[in-house]
Amino acid sequence: MANRLQEFIGSMSRAKGFARLTKYEIEIHPPESMADFRLGTDEKVRDIALHCDSVQMPGHDLKTQDAQYGSAPVKKMVTAHGYEGKCTATFYLDSQLDTKTYFEMWQQLAVNPITHKAKYYDNYIGSMKIFQISGMGRTYGVELDEVYPETIGEIAYTAASENEVATLTVGFQYKKWHTLSKLD
Repeated sequence: MANRLQEFIGSMSRAKGFARLTKYEIEIHPPESMADFRLGTDEKVRDIALHCDSVQMPGHDLKTQDAQYGSAPVKKMVTAHGYEGKCTATFYLDSQLDTKTYFEMWQQLAVNPITHKAKYYDNYIGSMKIFQISGMGRTYGVELDEVYPETIGEIAYTAASENEVATLTVGFQYKKWHTLSKLD
């Protein structure tokens, strides 16, 4: 037993510790057309990223299909891989709800709120980066491509939450993601 414990301690020492769920960073890269809005400034985007309370780093799926040859048992055969999906992030809100306004403006790049007509895909997609952080800086990162805020969550007001900070959950749709080779 003591030997297994020493092996475990040694493995974590070589790995420089465990990944911590509180050690993360995000970068949001909105579409260029966000610059048309005053809220699309680099400083505002950095502030929103700093106010990120939680984010889900995407996983990776293998798409399978049943295959059976003759009377052999059915087996699952890989047919493709899936990188598309949804990434959910929660943000602390400032007193002016600038973050909510920002994501609403981004959504307006996809659908005109007056005419209800959809706009061109390339005009409302951006990207997002999510990093694992350790004492050595960024140790792992992924970039989500063709990102846009698909859903903006509700804000639940209640008198019982006198000292709570309001948060907003945003569901980002993305086409694919990849691991970043350079983390700076």
